[in-house]
This record gives sequence, C-alpha cells and structure tokens, in this order.
Amino acid sequence: MIPAERKRKRGKKREVDMREVVNAIFYILRAGCSWRMMPHDLPACLTVYSYFRRWERKEVWQKIHTVLRSLPAGGYAIAAA
Repeated sequence: MIPAERKRKRGKKREVDMREVVNAIFYILRAGCSWRMMPHDLPACLTVYSYFRRWERKEVWQKIHTVLRSLPAGGYAIAAA
C-alpha cells in the first residue's frame, strides 16, 4: 500500500526506513501528541511529517482505509481449502 521507492538516476538514496516512518505515524495517531514530541528513536519529526503529507496528497491513506473496510470482520480473508 505504501508507495514503493522509484528507481532514480539522480539524487540521494533514501536513508530512512519506511517501516519506521509508518511506525512513527501510527505513534502520533495513537498518542495524540504533536509531531515534535515524537520519541527520538523514531525518524526525525519533519521527515515523518513530510511523508505523511505526501501520502495524504496522493490519497494513500484513503486507499488503505478502502482496502481495510473491504476485509471481513476478522481482519483477514481465509482462503477456502
């Protein structure tokens, strides 16, 4: 669901782990604190916020919610054997 890194010919390679960025966003949503009050073991607050806004503009969060809403009540689909 999270957009994959595009192969670029120029520019710097991504230095931040996307899993940590998602963890930081979930922390903010769960704790209800400001971006600047994130723990220091997570990526920098401005980095996390910029990814959050970028994904918000690309409607990634809406797509994730749509997929999650379509799942059965247990949270995952079980394939019939």
